[in-house]
Amino acid sequence: MSEAAIPRPSVVPFLLGDLLLLAVAGGIVYQSEWPLSTANMALCTAAVAAGAWLLVTPFILQHRAAMKLAEADALRSTVAQIQNLEQIKQQIAEATGNWMNIQGECARTVQTAREVADSMAAEARAFTDFLRQANDTEKATLRLEADKLRRQEQDWLQVTVRLLDQVFALYLAACQSGQPHLVEQIGIFQGVCRDLARRVGLNAFAPEPGAAFDSQMHQAHQASGPVAAGAVVQQVLAPGYTYQGRVLRPALVQVAGGAPAGKAEAAGGEGGTGAGEKPAQPDLPI
Repeated sequence: MSEAAIPRPSVVPFLLGDLLLLAVAGGIVYQSEWPLSTANMALCTAAVAAGAWLLVTPFILQHRAAMKLAEADALRSTVAQIQNLEQIKQQIAEATGNWMNIQGECARTVQTAREVADSMAAEARAFTDFLRQANDTEKATLRLEADKLRRQEQDWLQVTVRLLDQVFALYLAACQSGQPHLVEQIGIFQGVCRDLARRVGLNAFAPEPGAAFDSQMHQAHQASGPVAAGAVVQQVLAPGYTYQGRVLRPALVQVAGGAPAGKAEAAGGEGGTGAGEKPAQPDLPI
């Protein structure tokens, strides 16, 4: 079995996830006061352990693929042996044709050889059917492995999106703290995290306040029905994400001029931001 024939899963997503988890652990250590609290130490330990698991996952997948290829080589060797049996069968058939010309005592030998040839043919057909069933089983196993890889991709996408959401929440908290230096540091950290995610096709986006509401890219917060035409984005509550050109999650926004009147009054009575008020959260760069 050639080393080049072994499928090698891309380690870039797993490496990026590992670096992101290590960056989160480093951010916790950097932002926390010493000595670290039990909760912060637990978070750092969980991030490092998850990063280690992501780092070894592609090698585990590669090992499983190598085992599957080894099984395929064994099946090919068995097919070659079956082909040799077919050649032996042909030789016996030729010998049987010659023996049919012999009379007398050779008749019993000819009959016996014919029975042997028929028995071998039946065994060959049975073994060929077994190989066909084994091939179908292997294909089903490969489809199952492909489904597992797709599920794993969805899992790490969900984890990465949740981590980016947490970084976004940290940035909002820094903006509300009124400390420019902290806002700058968290903003740089958020930019690095999003740049790492962008390298594997995961992009964060958020509309500018005052932009027209797009139902394909935006989701209205606390809207009881379709947003009316002409509504504009008043405030970004959570960024949206696209993965390899398709919308993974729309941006959660608060709209002005588009929600039904009864719903807008209810939201205002609960302490929400009105149409004429300044948004409580600052504009977020993407």
